[in-house]
Amino acid sequence: MDPETKLQLTKLENNSTDLQQPQPLAVDVTLVEYGSSSDVEVIPRIYGAFGQVDHFPMRTQLLPCGLPPTEDSNLKSELEKLLLSPEDLPIFELNKLQQFWPRKSDPSSLYHIDLKPNQMKLKVTRDMATGVLQEYEEVSIENSDLTSRNSTSLKRSPIPERDRGPVTGQSTNMPFWPGGFDPLQLRPPDVEESDELNFDTCELLTDPPNFGPGMNFDRITYSENKIEVSESSGIPISEILTANIPWIKDDDEIQETTDNDDDQIEANAKSQSQTQATASKEEIDSLVNSVKVVENKPKNVNQRWFSRVNMNQNVDNFHTIVPEMAFTWPFELDVFQKLAVMKLEKHENVFVAAHTSAGKTVVAEYAIALAAKHLTKTVYTSPIKALSNQKFRDFKNTFTDVGLLTGDVQINPEASCLIMTTEILRSMLYNGSDTIRDVEWVIFDEVHYINDDERGVVWEEVLILLPDHVGLILLSATVSNSDELADWVGRTKRKKIYVISTTKRPVPLEHFLYRSPDQKTDKDLIKIFDSEETLLNNNLQQALKRPKSTNKASQTGSKSTTRGKPKTEAQIYQSLIKNLMKKDPPMVPAVVFVFSRKKCDSLAGSLSNANLSTKDEKSKIIRVINKSIAVLSDIDKKLPQVIWLCNILKQGVAVHHSGILPVLKEIVELLYQEGLVKCLFATETFAMGVNMPARCVIFDTIFKHDGKSRRRLNPGEYIQMAGRAGRRGKDETGIVIILFKDEIEEIDLRQMIMGKPQKLESKFRLTYGMALKVLRVEHLQVEDLMWRSFAELHKQVQKSSLEKQLLPLQARLVSRDFDCPNCAVDIESYCEKLSDYHDINKSLQKMLLTELQSKIKGRFVVVDNDKHQNALGIVLNVNTNSKGVFLCKTFILVDKAEEKSISLKPKGSRPYSTELFIPYGGCHYKIETIREDDIAVISKNSLRSELSKDNLALHADYQRRKQLLEQLRYIDERDVVQLKGRVACEINNSELLITELVFENILSPMEPEEIAALLSCIVFQQKNCSPPNLTDTLSQGMGIIIQKANELDQLEKDYGIQIYETYTDKINFGLTEVVHEWAKGKPFAEIMKLTDVSEGVIVRCMQRLESTCTEVKSAAKIIGDPVLFDKMIEASRMIKRDICFTASLYIK
Repeated sequence: MDPETKLQLTKLENNSTDLQQPQPLAVDVTLVEYGSSSDVEVIPRIYGAFGQVDHFPMRTQLLPCGLPPTEDSNLKSELEKLLLSPEDLPIFELNKLQQFWPRKSDPSSLYHIDLKPNQMKLKVTRDMATGVLQEYEEVSIENSDLTSRNSTSLKRSPIPERDRGPVTGQSTNMPFWPGGFDPLQLRPPDVEESDELNFDTCELLTDPPNFGPGMNFDRITYSENKIEVSESSGIPISEILTANIPWIKDDDEIQETTDNDDDQIEANAKSQSQTQATASKEEIDSLVNSVKVVENKPKNVNQRWFSRVNMNQNVDNFHTIVPEMAFTWPFELDVFQKLAVMKLEKHENVFVAAHTSAGKTVVAEYAIALAAKHLTKTVYTSPIKALSNQKFRDFKNTFTDVGLLTGDVQINPEASCLIMTTEILRSMLYNGSDTIRDVEWVIFDEVHYINDDERGVVWEEVLILLPDHVGLILLSATVSNSDELADWVGRTKRKKIYVISTTKRPVPLEHFLYRSPDQKTDKDLIKIFDSEETLLNNNLQQALKRPKSTNKASQTGSKSTTRGKPKTEAQIYQSLIKNLMKKDPPMVPAVVFVFSRKKCDSLAGSLSNANLSTKDEKSKIIRVINKSIAVLSDIDKKLPQVIWLCNILKQGVAVHHSGILPVLKEIVELLYQEGLVKCLFATETFAMGVNMPARCVIFDTIFKHDGKSRRRLNPGEYIQMAGRAGRRGKDETGIVIILFKDEIEEIDLRQMIMGKPQKLESKFRLTYGMALKVLRVEHLQVEDLMWRSFAELHKQVQKSSLEKQLLPLQARLVSRDFDCPNCAVDIESYCEKLSDYHDINKSLQKMLLTELQSKIKGRFVVVDNDKHQNALGIVLNVNTNSKGVFLCKTFILVDKAEEKSISLKPKGSRPYSTELFIPYGGCHYKIETIREDDIAVISKNSLRSELSKDNLALHADYQRRKQLLEQLRYIDERDVVQLKGRVACEINNSELLITELVFENILSPMEPEEIAALLSCIVFQQKNCSPPNLTDTLSQGMGIIIQKANELDQLEKDYGIQIYETYTDKINFGLTEVVHEWAKGKPFAEIMKLTDVSEGVIVRCMQRLESTCTEVKSAAKIIGDPVLFDKMIEASRMIKRDICFTASLYIK
């Protein structure tokens, strides 16, 4: 320390006032004592701009951390001055206190009152017999305080325009009450609802003090020609006919009655009319018919909830039944189409299971026109986005008011006809979108997609959640269990479903084997099934015995890796296509189904010089291509895939699979529909929704790899693809050709071609998102969805049957009067009653065993036979012998010494006992096979469990998932959704993983492009790809995400949760580098050099990533993180550009 600074410090310590002005940048220091060990720290101060130094002791400027202040006279006096003289504070300065803003008086503002919902309304009451208006009555309006935040009722107030948000709704809204669920009771069942006070029982004072008698609240009794009206009593119809009623109760009191009640009412009316003769028989019948409410619901609980429509009925009177059709076509409708239209006119629900190209779209078009006529809405759902775009173009040409809702596109969301994917409709239902109020019909196209392992659960959720007022139209290809699916839908929604199906294809199919590519004669095509679906056995045997090509490379089939294979494959298809082109008429266009994207490209490239198009056709193709790719930038037009596909399109050859850019796939579809594509190489997805029939369908092989093993196509898959052959109105038959390159067994061909169509099965599974979205609704339970899933259909059917059979037996048991045997006068009477009890119990037990044969395994039973009396046992296994006798292999407790329960007399000669046998001391066991007669009792709650929600297949898994959610604080101990749960409701994929990343603030410190790159691991699903080259920040983020995924996987494993796919398997960082560079602005051509993933997969990943960024943005808004909110907006902007988000050609 320099001498001058020391001098200044000495003067400051002595409170000197004659300090010299310090030199510029002179350094002063302060000593601060802190901590419990009296440590001292030297703190320097820089002078030069501060002026005179304050005269406070330096050590009192900072107090020691964690210690009370020391006693100091100067500090004490200053504190007293500060606390005892608040008027000296700056806030009390007059120049700040005397500010005044003049107020302009406006008395008229006091007259304004905010509008509130009406609490009362006027109700007209009239005579039900004559229709004469009696009087007006003021009644209260129910549900006036219901909103989307506190009610699931359709009567709730609409969401205000300023709070409405997107058309898909908001996660803060309650969903509408699903149809088919029991009506919601807001009051406990033992609390009676009353619109007015009961002055007879409430003991209220009627006379104020010092006042005379007040109003008389006694019930009014009318004269003899009137009836006494009481709140608790109904009004007999006979009295209505014979009296002049001054007023009539609510319409709600006119309820649906059973057949017995109707008969009683008619009897009363008839008796009264005979005595007073004031009304004619016609009036009575008229009134009874008007009171009875007819509903389209089976009254018998055991009745089926579907009805198969007779396809052979006469429909010649169709135009008489439907004289003014909502929509007409320039052709005559088929029988199944007319039957469907007749059902829709009655607002009845239909399930149309028809062959491919039969014309199922006609039913959808009529429903759209019918809703437009009724000024309501129709929702058309499709399984894939490409089909939604195609249907939007088709319906836009037919109807004017059409809208489209997909993950990244919203066009005319207020339209009468809304086309969307099924996932969008599910979001609208969970989020309580007000659009659902106006929906009259929901059309499920390709409903057989319910069989999809990954997305089939979406169809089940939507069908369960739809409100009661929405009509259902299910469109599907032919399936083997259409009745079962219709029964489940009808039973779930409490609506009868009418099944309409076709018996044959409009264009029959002929199946051929293409055996030898070396020959160029018609003998190469061998017909094995004719148009009547008759097997040509001689031809089949001939095809199977004919020698294969001498070219050894061709015998290796699709598994060959020899260098000569591409040339051999090219020769096969060049020979086949040219042969088809020479036919009269030509058998083109042809669709070749190949179960490999790379092989599709390879085979199409081998025909790049085939020259299947004429000069005029090439000119048209070039015009369509140039017009379509005009939306691309100059750089994107030079992409290798764009150039390659445009070149082969000019030759009449095309490719269609998920690796192709979406805009190029749409160009292929448009050219194909114009007949300009002669040969199309496609994967299986082409047949799953895109409606583009062909003249001929060719199977490169009948074997595919399903992700687990290589197997033969099942009948459903074969029919789905082969059904594309045959254009209605153009072809007499459709041609299906199977290339005979692999070894094909006769039995495989027979089963594949002649086998039954696919069987629809439930793919319902629990997800955390589903559980949280349902738990946030107070009166809705996840068990309600599980119970109504397609997988639980058999239990729903059994429950109805079992309850119906048990009711009379239970009543019979209750009616029995069993006296005490010690008090019985007649022992014979006691024995007789005991025998009856045994018989009833035996019949009841036999009935239960019959119903529970397949579910008794693992239950406790009480064994009572000649060897054991009331011995406890466990059923290990069940089976039925050759005579149909039900047998149970049972673990039975016995005495260790005697190895049986007790020394017994035969079962029929020992006294009756209800005491359970308990071995004393050491016990032993025996494993015996017993008959159903040997089982006295099944575990007490077995029947109760069978009929309860605890017996649901997924109930245990759901309870474990709730425990995990509670541990992670998504819900509390009362199953109330917490903040983390609300955030998870915004996420549609990997909910827990993304929510944990948000709450642990892992994403906020990163840059927007880094956040987008890391989130790509959630949406990218291709397993085999080149490894990315990541920056240090991305590598660190990847490690954190993998660690968090491992933690969640371990938690699920610890809780024993049924895992469909682990989080570690879900995430894939293969496109992290690609997304990072794309978000930084690199062109698409450059990012393609960073990976071997195909262009179409990258674009699909970018589109799904943009939706995920939007979901994370909503999550950031909920938790109040403005930094992450802004970064997610920026991330979405960075990736949403150029070819990845080019508008569809169908919506222009």
